[in-house]
Amino acid sequence: RRAARQQRTMLRRSASLLSQRAAPAAAAARTFWAGVPMAPVDPILGVSEAFKADTNPLKMNVGVGAYRNDDGKPVVLECVREAERRVAGAHNMEYLPIVGDREFVNEALKYETL
Repeated sequence: RRAARQQRTMLRRSASLLSQRAAPAAAAARTFWAGVPMAPVDPILGVSEAFKADTNPLKMNVGVGAYRNDDGKPVVLECVREAERRVAGAHNMEYLPIVGDREFVNEALKYETL
């Protein structure tokens, strides 16, 4: 419970800090990019839309993100495993949790008062 409470506090502090510092930058970015036309739609997102519309109970979303089986476990293709062995070695390939890397966030929070 204590760890969960600490994570929630850390997430709130990070979100608050981010929103305070990001708002002026976001406004400036909108002004800077106002004259740039929108890029064409990404075709890979169409694959995800087709997946959502498919009613086949055996469908598998191979469009975006990590593939998972019916139990929510990652499904990693053998060609990906081979590339992993060649490039990453024993490094973990999972996404970080929503609160991010605890050590990184703790270090970043040290600069909150700057």
